[in-house]
Amino acid sequence: AASAVSAIGSVREFLLMTQRSIAESNSVIMDGRDIGTVILPYAEVKIFLTASPEARAKRRFAELTAKGIETTYEQVFNEMAERDKNDSTRAIAPCVQAEDAVLLDNSELDAEQTVEAVIKIVNTVKKKRRSKGTKTYRFFKGVISPFYRFFGHVKVIGKENIPTRDENPIICCNHIGASDVFVLASVFPKQLHFLAKKEWFSVPVLKSLIKACGAVKLDRGGKDIGALKNAVTLVRSGRTIAIFPQGHRFPGENPADTPFKSGIGHIAYHAHADILPVCIRAKDVKYKLFRKKELIIGKPIKYSELGFNEGKYAEFKDAAEKAFMSTCALGGYLPTAKNSED
Repeated sequence: AASAVSAIGSVREFLLMTQRSIAESNSVIMDGRDIGTVILPYAEVKIFLTASPEARAKRRFAELTAKGIETTYEQVFNEMAERDKNDSTRAIAPCVQAEDAVLLDNSELDAEQTVEAVIKIVNTVKKKRRSKGTKTYRFFKGVISPFYRFFGHVKVIGKENIPTRDENPIICCNHIGASDVFVLASVFPKQLHFLAKKEWFSVPVLKSLIKACGAVKLDRGGKDIGALKNAVTLVRSGRTIAIFPQGHRFPGENPADTPFKSGIGHIAYHAHADILPVCIRAKDVKYKLFRKKELIIGKPIKYSELGFNEGKYAEFKDAAEKAFMSTCALGGYLPTAKNSED
């Protein structure tokens, strides 16, 4: 009855929100006939797993026989063909291959061989995406960075604290405007990965660009565990991520008086990483055309100095506060009000 029930619009709508909620909060492998087309259209890797009707009917017949269910191969084949027709032609979420899904026909493969084939596809797709992302990032960095450093009047203080290629602390920076990412990218030699709000991934051209440049999608409306896990994975693999703990841009406001979130503490703890405080300082804490900016790079705060013990939320919050207040202090910004935010 699954095929008939799954064609009911209200059922699919409920399941869609439930499944997306699971994927937003966890790293997940999800299996289903419309996962890559409807449920998770932006999944990192999509595989359309199929087999010939004969091979699938043979497997199903063997499975039912092993359970003691009396049937015939012909009956199983006919029922499966009818279900396939219903699933592929139904008006709501038909079972079709997504344009960016990799086709895997396992008609001649057993279970272990199928697993091996899936793993190979996952590794190949991720490798291509990393390579493409690195090339795209280098292109834009090579074109934009010299232009931005010159016309953006960016003065760098603390160059000796720029991490070497073997170091990958988490960069903690205050947030004045959208061009903060260009200020940071124009100075640091390694590719930086930024946490980007999920709304940007809904803009067709921008989505492709920021994904190619290694952005990590973040839901700012709540605690996005999936984004934090992705960030931890990047740091553990030797990548460098830059985080704006404030989350939002606060032009014209003393950064030390603005709210900040504890995510950077969570990431530092699970990745066992140091935090590098970096402050962008501009007159009146605002960007204007040709206004000079200073990028002040402090000394890294070692993991052992962040106060982690049991990995509790309070420790993440305290570590985030230490990192962000150190960032603000680099620019001479001191708090005049309580500014922590859960």
